[in-house]
Amino acid sequence: IKLNTKISSKIEFEKYITTLVLVAIAVYGLHYHLAKTLMHLAAVLSLVNIAIAILKNEGDRISTPDNIKIFMGLLSLSAVAVGLYASFNDDRVSIRFFKDFSLTAIYIVIICPSLKVNYISLKKFQGTILLSCTLMALVGIYDSLINNVARTSVSINLPIIYATNLAVLTTASLIVIVNNLVKKQLLISFFAILAFTLGIIGISLSGSRGPLIAVFLVATLIMIIVGFNSFSKTKSIIISMILLALATLVINELPIGKRIKAGVINASSENHNTSIGIRFQLWQAGLKTLVEKPLLGTGIANHNEFFKEKLKSDSKFIHSSAMNFIHLHNDILNIVVWMGVFFGGLFFAYIIYSCYIFSKNCKDNFYGALGLTACITFLSCGLTNTPSMRAASLTLFLLILVISHHAIASKCQKVA
Repeated sequence: IKLNTKISSKIEFEKYITTLVLVAIAVYGLHYHLAKTLMHLAAVLSLVNIAIAILKNEGDRISTPDNIKIFMGLLSLSAVAVGLYASFNDDRVSIRFFKDFSLTAIYIVIICPSLKVNYISLKKFQGTILLSCTLMALVGIYDSLINNVARTSVSINLPIIYATNLAVLTTASLIVIVNNLVKKQLLISFFAILAFTLGIIGISLSGSRGPLIAVFLVATLIMIIVGFNSFSKTKSIIISMILLALATLVINELPIGKRIKAGVINASSENHNTSIGIRFQLWQAGLKTLVEKPLLGTGIANHNEFFKEKLKSDSKFIHSSAMNFIHLHNDILNIVVWMGVFFGGLFFAYIIYSCYIFSKNCKDNFYGALGLTACITFLSCGLTNTPSMRAASLTLFLLILVISHHAIASKCQKVA
């Protein structure tokens, strides 16, 4: 028995856990539930690894630099806050929100200490991002062309969540392009350009306008910043505008181009029954609700009850077409309306902190730039939807975040 214990204590669980996380990201586009299963397995192995580290006093098994500790703490507080609010309700939305956010966050927190990155694993991480983006896009393109679906979403079954995942991977692929072109690594640059192009096509075929606009805004910002460092400010802006104009012409020829045009028309009209009109109504009512309930909010999914009460005294508080939606179609507004300013701010603290850490390191660290890009893209997609409520979009984002955090803290960060 002692021999077996000694042998088991020498097993480097960290390598297996890191590999499982990378594979989970890679296969995310093929099948979300397969990726989720791999994440669960990584969490189980991490628990075993942490237990061995404690019982055998093998502290080198776990890696908890300061940024990882703070990230884990803030993400745990977010999970607790959601669990606390969900405990007051037993409705379907509260239960689903707890399962999708809190449980996913807990799995990530468990995995965090057992992740170990090095030069090789970080190189694999870059390849994993490109592979995941390419596979997710190709599966969506196949689904759209062969199955003739109007809005592709493949195994995720929600077009806008599929597009959100692909948006994060697409902008991350652009960071990989920039990083490898600077180093004149043309082969991986080629695959990165391919992934980026396919990603935009896949998002377009999903029919999701918000994620597509988010990608173009983030990509334009990246091109301008890179241009400032490589060319004059005037040249970089002109080049970015030309590329943006060409991309706009291409998008205009795809079905999503008609949806964007319709959205612009509806946004400038009084038509409340469109997706844009409904969003405007929800956002306006949400802001009014926040003013009246800033401290603790309405509670999870209780905004409709508050709307009904307000309609008794103010018939114009919200249009009837925007009633009975389970969320407010804006991630930040939705959370602060439900949980109030304090707990809502606490909910997003892990993203705010991540943005801070990544922005501090993005100038001289590729993974800082990649992590910051993922955060900005995820938040941008959340302006018209609620990706934080869905495990299908949250899981991929958190996996990319935790590896980026470890890369920032790693000694090999500047050479990978």
